[in-house]
Amino acid sequence: LSDPGEKLIQACLLQGIPVEVLPGPSSILVALVGSGLSTTPFLFGGFVPKKKKRRFFRSLFSLPQVTVVFFESPHRLWDSLKVLHEEVGNLTIAVGRELTKMHEEWFRGSLEEFLKLWQGKKVKGEVVVVARKEASAEENS
Repeated sequence: LSDPGEKLIQACLLQGIPVEVLPGPSSILVALVGSGLSTTPFLFGGFVPKKKKRRFFRSLFSLPQVTVVFFESPHRLWDSLKVLHEEVGNLTIAVGRELTKMHEEWFRGSLEEFLKLWQGKKVKGEVVVVARKEASAEENS
């Protein structure tokens, strides 16, 4: 998932070269489970695109009740989450940085809290975001 090896695997399969996939650590599942948010249903969105972020977020959160996992680069994180807030509202989120590494760090709380606390902060390393959209009262009835 969002693996640069995807193209290599596709090329091998087209050429009839056997491919063996071994299970291993996945930041997607580490983030999903470590977020403390509901794991069902969940959707993996891949990397946030540099352009058309609004469409990307509207599409991911079009389901009434879903946990979404996506990747973002550290230098675009705050701006992308600001766009997410504008498009979807104040979600419950978890932001994992450097997961399974020595400098692992988590933020868990509301999207609004994150935007207030992290504005202007420099983020380093790999980032995985988990966000939960709960069903509205209209969707529950």
